[in-house]
Amino acid sequence: MRIVDEITALRMQPRPHGVVQLAPNVYRIRVGDYRVIYKVFDEQELILIGRIARRDEGTYRGIGSLFD
Repeated sequence: MRIVDEITALRMQPRPHGVVQLAPNVYRIRVGDYRVIYKVFDEQELILIGRIARRDEGTYRGIGSLFD
């Protein structure tokens, strides 16, 4: 449920404290052992979640193609 709360909070603050930018307009937030990777479309007021994954060596693999 904590992940859902953090994702919901992105509506009000798409770049919260502790966010890490991975690529232009692509960010990740940490929620415990999980990472939420998402892209912000400011003009459309849209946040697209690309991946929710437990942190391991494959978490960030292929993020360049998540939002193509």
